[in-house]
Amino acid sequence: VIVKHALRKHKEFIISASKKVNEINHIPQTNYLEENLERDYYGYAPKFGCLIAEANNEPVGMIIYSKYYCANNGEALWISQIFVDRKYRKYGVFIRLIIKMNHQIMLHIYVLVENFIICVHVDSPGKNQNVSNVV
Repeated sequence: VIVKHALRKHKEFIISASKKVNEINHIPQTNYLEENLERDYYGYAPKFGCLIAEANNEPVGMIIYSKYYCANNGEALWISQIFVDRKYRKYGVFIRLIIKMNHQIMLHIYVLVENFIICVHVDSPGKNQNVSNVV
């Protein structure tokens, strides 16, 4: 599995995955998803990051994220959506997306997944990636 920045060729996958995430979380679908993606990610100044996990040159996972500022903790990260195709779950795609995202932004990341908090810290960015503190 290879993780890289989303390209235009991934647009349909991102839209499809976003709709699945919204459906699972009972979030009403909007007609603006494609328009927002075009303007806010593929536009001149992207407002968020999007990484795609590929297996055999086909997208199998994605993560959409952006930075924000938290008065108590300083710069923080908001993960808007994360999706891994059911056939590729339990192969480390989720954690690869998190590690690549962390490498891109160099922050400690706290991800709330249902009722569990996962703290991911990548030691020595750019070198061998070691995941620690996964609870």
